[in-house]
Amino acid sequence: MKILQSILICLILVSTTSCAWIGRDYYYASEQSPEGWVKRFEEGIAGGKRAPVPDTMTYTYENNSLELSVNVGYQEMTVFGPVIIPVIPLPWEYPDNLSVGIKIVSNSPAVFDFTSWKLKLSGTGVSHSPVGILISEGLVLNDYDNKVAANLKIEGRRFVRLLYPVKFSEAESIELSPGAIYIDNQKVTPQKIQLKKIKGNWHYIPFTL
Repeated sequence: MKILQSILICLILVSTTSCAWIGRDYYYASEQSPEGWVKRFEEGIAGGKRAPVPDTMTYTYENNSLELSVNVGYQEMTVFGPVIIPVIPLPWEYPDNLSVGIKIVSNSPAVFDFTSWKLKLSGTGVSHSPVGILISEGLVLNDYDNKVAANLKIEGRRFVRLLYPVKFSEAESIELSPGAIYIDNQKVTPQKIQLKKIKGNWHYIPFTL
């Protein structure tokens, strides 16, 4: 009897001092690789104490001087509650604006016009320009600006995230048109990518209050 009481007390303590949430990954992908791009699926990482990394389908464009990798995805929290059985549904949709992750590896100075990286929702004739840009080198955020530079010179390895005035919840299918890139005065224009939202993995993520 004392053992059962001890177990019950432990369960009560755990359920009242810890919580959990269940999230789902969403990523954007095409059935076939667009011309000039190679696609690769990358499994996400559940959040918790660290920021979550959603499932992604990464598209890579390469030439002799440049490697460009692009992906779009997010992780949405759908249910939360006690750590044993999180059963409280969240009534809202994912609130964040759509963002495009870009990894750049350039052997020579490359000039990017990110204002010309256009995003279009399928079924509409409206093209959106990015309204913000984050630039980092590894885990260190170098810069954030809500004014996207027209001519940004990048050499070496950089991570860029473009923010668009469109909600992830509104974007079932998108068309991404990369802008022109200049390397040694040579113009490079990767082909546009048409992507559709795909449901990815579920994640159970406990945390202690």
